[in-house]
Amino acid sequence: MTFKEYSKGIGNTDTFEFENANPDNLCTGDCSTRAIVGALGVSYNDAIDLQCAEAKRAHYGLTSNEVLIAILEAHGFTGHKMGAVAKGKKRATVGDVAKLHADKTCVIRAARHFTVSRGGVVFDIWNCTKKTAFGVWYK
Repeated sequence: MTFKEYSKGIGNTDTFEFENANPDNLCTGDCSTRAIVGALGVSYNDAIDLQCAEAKRAHYGLTSNEVLIAILEAHGFTGHKMGAVAKGKKRATVGDVAKLHADKTCVIRAARHFTVSRGGVVFDIWNCTKKTAFGVWYK
């Protein structure tokens, strides 16, 4: 599925809906910024301001994991790593975590990616629901 197809709502499912918080509708490496927008309900520019302030304070890169986690925790989100699984068992996916915490707003970490879920639905610029989840912050 291409970004253009996703942006037209093609590929939306009961667990995924296309949403691009980028004001220029760019498909770029801004997943942490989009996750802040989706989780906190702030504007894209306000999310960047939060990231800049935290990056300056903590001396980490603007889009680093540490900056995103500090912002989420400062806004009342609680983080949890996904536990180890028994041999032969599958790890939880982003979609599984979204469904499990359907009553919460979540930021879910996958490999090299962050996404947001609300009401059990993942909102992103691509369908990452089948990716393995490594952590979740929820409120």
